[in-house]
Amino acid sequence: MNITPTSERQALERIARKYEKEGYKVQISPSPSELPEQLKTFEIDLMARRGDETVIVEVKSARSEKMPVEIARLAELVNSIPHHRFDFVAVQRESTLGRDEWLDPIALRTRIEEADQVFQRGQFEASIMLLWSATEGILRLLAGREHLTLSSRGPQTMVKTLYSQGILDKGQYEVLEQAGRLRNLAVHGFKVQPVDDHVFQLWRHTIASLLLRT
Repeated sequence: MNITPTSERQALERIARKYEKEGYKVQISPSPSELPEQLKTFEIDLMARRGDETVIVEVKSARSEKMPVEIARLAELVNSIPHHRFDFVAVQRESTLGRDEWLDPIALRTRIEEADQVFQRGQFEASIMLLWSATEGILRLLAGREHLTLSSRGPQTMVKTLYSQGILDKGQYEVLEQAGRLRNLAVHGFKVQPVDDHVFQLWRHTIASLLLRT
């Protein structure tokens, strides 16, 4: 499904509301006169200010004409300015698989329980992969409820996109960021140290609570 101009605007507005909830004053598509000298030649999607902190936010959709090199250059410039930070949100095409192929909430709950059983047997890599597969399925369902398309380009992209749009709160974001790092170790063949039971159960509890919202 292509991202239409209307849905791009809706995505920006959702992101703006997220920053406003955190106490920022937000401007969508600020004019060059409102930007630092280093950024005046760029078209900025969103600028958020709180105290002496400024966040420059770029949203890249499947139909965006902005090139990765341009975005990387913008990020470098923003981060070189004192008290400025660059945030990037990817809003991509849906998977070519249709919704009929998605796991439903019952199947996802079963997968969470299976992951817990595998973890209790000390099979940490397998439990991480199972629990992450449930996590992705749940995030996809949550995004579907918000009419938001997600990229499958990596766990961090999925989690950051949902957090940026206010679907995940800060605590959930931090838990799933850590979970994504564990998943990366397991899937890319790195050694996974025994996972602390508290860490695993916090991850499990977080996605189980998110599942209730699907």
